[in-house]
Amino acid sequence: MFTPRELEIAASAVVRLFRKWDLSDGTACQILGNLAPETYSAWQRSDFGQIDQDVGIRLSLLIGIHKCLRTLFKDPERGYSWIRIANSAFDHLPPLEVMAKGDIASLAYVRARLETMMTDVSSW
Repeated sequence: MFTPRELEIAASAVVRLFRKWDLSDGTACQILGNLAPETYSAWQRSDFGQIDQDVGIRLSLLIGIHKCLRTLFKDPERGYSWIRIANSAFDHLPPLEVMAKGDIASLAYVRARLETMMTDVSSW
């Protein structure tokens, strides 16, 4: 599905994204499917090791979420802060709380809702 190099590039991008989102390491690990803190710490030093395909799917979804936010919000800071704002599309929870459930389905749901928002303004 993903090559080792693609996974490294995606992991590096997501580490930078999580910095922009100002996530704690614990929340970052939760979103990544309860990734070991030692592994995430290594990623922050650009030491990626072997990344499994399950994590690759999460990385892909997160990059897709970021892409949608960049499309929806021309001001990047609005996109970065959007994840912390309660939203009726997520049962009045912030999207960050939904993503922090740690399962792929929650990440996929956030991404799907954003894609819907990109095509249907009434869904806001």
